[in-house]
Amino acid sequence: MIFLKKTKITVDAFTNVTGVHEYFPIQRANKFIPEWWKRIPGSLDLPNSVGINVKTPTMKTCSGFIDLYNEGFILPLWADLVFETKETGEYAFQFSNPESTMNSHMSKQFGNQLKDKIHLKIISPWYLKERSGVKFLLFQPVWNHLTSYPDFNMPPGVVDFKNQVVSNINMFVPAKDARYEVKNNTPLMHIIPLTDKKVEIKHHLVDDKEYNKLHDQLEYHSTFLGKMSNNKKLKKNLTI
Repeated sequence: MIFLKKTKITVDAFTNVTGVHEYFPIQRANKFIPEWWKRIPGSLDLPNSVGINVKTPTMKTCSGFIDLYNEGFILPLWADLVFETKETGEYAFQFSNPESTMNSHMSKQFGNQLKDKIHLKIISPWYLKERSGVKFLLFQPVWNHLTSYPDFNMPPGVVDFKNQVVSNINMFVPAKDARYEVKNNTPLMHIIPLTDKKVEIKHHLVDDKEYNKLHDQLEYHSTFLGKMSNNKKLKKNLTI
């Protein structure tokens, strides 16, 4: 019987910020299991139908939860963040690291269908690059936000890091007067590769020139619409 060794997939993660590289790398998801979940006992003594106490499992044994955190990686917040929102849709923010930033898309880009929400995009300092084109599922680490940030809504998406490199975090919060304080190392994005191959992440600290070159190569706007699909066509034509 012949056993074929699975090819390993490597995701290269680049940043030009020393503190981000040293203290807040993208790590395996099981490094970010919520503290509240860890405090749950494995079982409870509860009375059954005849009044006898028996061991009853808690969600500490939930395979769906456990398997989720054994898959993929989590991108954490790299600096403390405070932001305030208004019922009018306005917002203001401040990071502890002054080089960090966030922005927003106009409500018109959502067809004015989300008027009760404010869109925010946290600009990630990580550019991710992978050569094979494997897809990745990006979604909110809901269990980490459930008790601390119940207003956060981070819609999921599927991307590859061959044709784009950004790892920004899109989110919606209610259009209301509110203040949010988010601590550094808070999980922001769960990244699960859609492949059965082993995936590893290698982190790289690069200078500004190399960092900007990565962005310019894959994020070039050659058209007003359909930037990514058009750039794929341009690249394909060059390789024929």
